[in-house]
Amino acid sequence: MNDFKKASLVVQVVNRLSSSQREFAIELLKKHDVALGKGDVITSEALYQHLRGLQSENLDALNRSFLDEMSSNPSRVFDWNDGLYKLFISHRSVDKALAEELKELLGLLGVACFVSGQDIVASELWRNTILRALDGCDGLLALLTESFHESKWTDQEVGYAIGKGKQIFPLEKGLAPYGLLESFQLVNKEEDGVKGLAVSLFFAIATRNSLINFTETIVQSIESSLNYLTSSTCVAALEKIQPVEFAIKTRVLSASETNGQVGGVMGIKSRINRITTK
Repeated sequence: MNDFKKASLVVQVVNRLSSSQREFAIELLKKHDVALGKGDVITSEALYQHLRGLQSENLDALNRSFLDEMSSNPSRVFDWNDGLYKLFISHRSVDKALAEELKELLGLLGVACFVSGQDIVASELWRNTILRALDGCDGLLALLTESFHESKWTDQEVGYAIGKGKQIFPLEKGLAPYGLLESFQLVNKEEDGVKGLAVSLFFAIATRNSLINFTETIVQSIESSLNYLTSSTCVAALEKIQPVEFAIKTRVLSASETNGQVGGVMGIKSRINRITTK
């Protein structure tokens, strides 16, 4: 296998694994002696760093194992987890990093996301995985960057979701809604950073699904937070779904005193006090 073919295969394997269930990806990587560090996130960038150093024959074996597993047991490659809300993120491959960041932050808030590797050469098995994700989702996020409309995949995903009666959330990032997307309310962006986008999208989902109680999931994420981005995102999300019960205030304030990553959120005590019920 020459260098060009190997580089191409690395990209294919990276996209396949980063779109798979985390547990499945880790198990498959360990089976092929690819050791991830403790707490490693299964993202395209992290996987690329691990896989590019593999020998060609080992990389090929890993790819074949993935395809064999996908053929024999597709639910292991992808199945919706126990998120309170299931969101399909339709995006161009060039925007995969942003889609993955949104997936990670929304997961902390109780929203499970599917992010496909759209630059994978389509096969019947991969199409079936996308259809499985679309059929099982509650809603679809159309990540409207400038090149979104240039892809047949994104247009078909949106059309399929509309036809299935899924909730549609257009997020304008350089491209105005077009066609059938014009009839759906845009996600109201308060800021363009990934945290702001995640919180704005969460609020749009929570508003349209008022019977879902996201609070417990968010508070658990605050209590177990390992970084400032997690903490600040979750606090901002709580502010969107106020008021919260007094017991929630107590737990969050306790976390702010015992966890520096939570205590470092600007004005956390006054912010939590403002959204607490009497």
